[in-house]
Amino acid sequence: INGRDHHGNSPLFWAAAKGRVDVVKLLLEEDHVDPNLQDSFGRTPLSAAAKNKHTNVVKLLLENGRTNPNFQNKSGWTPLFYDIKNGHDIVVKLLLQRDNIDLNLQDTHGRTPIFQA
Repeated sequence: INGRDHHGNSPLFWAAAKGRVDVVKLLLEEDHVDPNLQDSFGRTPLSAAAKNKHTNVVKLLLENGRTNPNFQNKSGWTPLFYDIKNGHDIVVKLLLQRDNIDLNLQDTHGRTPIFQA
């Protein structure tokens, strides 16, 4: 279930990126599914769902308790970076409601998510 394709994407990553709530929910029911697996670019299922504005998938991933919203891709971006930059206000609000969101993480250029606002 944690297998990966040639880009390092897991089934959960693809389901999240495509907004497949049903598949994401099914996969998250499996304890051994890792919701934080990063692909070869450092992206996680949460960052893929957030970037593509799949709000319901973002909710599922955040509610499962195992998803870390602070994983950074190779450019240092977290899901919050994507959504602030792209004006995805609903997803930004979901992420900011998390106790464990780190607003001080910097990308490779030293910018924080707030700098993107």
